[in-house]
Amino acid sequence: MTKKVEFISMATKAIKKEIKNLRVIACNGTATLEELKYLKKSGVDSYNHNLETSKEYYKNICSNQHGKRD
Repeated sequence: MTKKVEFISMATKAIKKEIKNLRVIACNGTATLEELKYLKKSGVDSYNHNLETSKEYYKNICSNQHGKRD
């Protein structure tokens, strides 16, 4: 794992130990499947990859209704 992923993992564990029922969302750019599984095991509840794309290509990468722009 990268230093960044290790840090997020340790921080998540420490915070969740102190604050029960807290949901942790990590926003750290792209990640591998292995890194995402590792973070999930560490207690990260959601991951935002901050993926940006054009309106025309959006439908090819997302199947939900979020992010629609007029």
